[in-house]
Amino acid sequence: YQPFLHHFPPPKPSFSPSISLHFGGHNPGRGSFQTAKKAGQNIISTSFFTHFSGHVTLKLVKESTLTKDFPNRKRGIYMSKRVITIGRQFGSDGRIIGNALAAKLGINCYDKELIKLASEQIDIPYEQLKRVDEKREKPWSYQVDLDSGLDRRYRYEHIDEKLFETQSDVILKLAEREDCIIVGRCADYVLKDCQTSRHVFLYAPYDDRIRTVMERYSLDEKKAEQLIRKVDKDRSYYYNYYTDQYWEDMENYDLCLDTAAFDREQLLDILAKVYEQI
Repeated sequence: YQPFLHHFPPPKPSFSPSISLHFGGHNPGRGSFQTAKKAGQNIISTSFFTHFSGHVTLKLVKESTLTKDFPNRKRGIYMSKRVITIGRQFGSDGRIIGNALAAKLGINCYDKELIKLASEQIDIPYEQLKRVDEKREKPWSYQVDLDSGLDRRYRYEHIDEKLFETQSDVILKLAEREDCIIVGRCADYVLKDCQTSRHVFLYAPYDDRIRTVMERYSLDEKKAEQLIRKVDKDRSYYYNYYTDQYWEDMENYDLCLDTAAFDREQLLDILAKVYEQI
């Protein structure tokens, strides 16, 4: 496996969009943005997105195929609430877009709020949990080996694992309770059996992300690159470890969007349409 999203080219100024649909893994180019790149395709979603120009990938999966491939999954579960999950590369504005979408739809967005809710449920302070949020699990080490700044009371527990379990429980409860947006924390995997959820991955060209991080955190280019690599590596390890899937594999998501290819209103309109059609 090699990361591929960094190398996905920005859109050309104009093109006639083609439609690319992936059904249940029968597409020979399954799981790779490079397939579209090599084919010279500009991937765009189905009819209600065709008035936009940019990079969009929509994966439609036939229910019969999912049931066949994963017989132990409880397909057909319809929670009464609609949920959009957002995976995101660092610097692609995932958190900002999630909050803006929630405001547009009049619902809540949960990002770092999930740490706070988990903290309340397991009675471990927020500041302690934040140290291990979306970080790589070290199965053969106690927390004392990972972070000398961690409170002594929690050093001999795998609180990173405890946090994942608790956040997963919180995510499931939120999906039963309210329409919402959930950012990160393997929420697409946690809600994989919920048919009233849609899973989105937001990415952007590497140079665009460097500029974003430089401006947001007042960093020079070198330090911005270092921060991007560190955060993306942490998120990737975290996701891969707990899901046994690849973080940047398009097959894990219903919709993948290059946030640099659209203006903010276009992005929100696309995502709002996804929400409305759940």
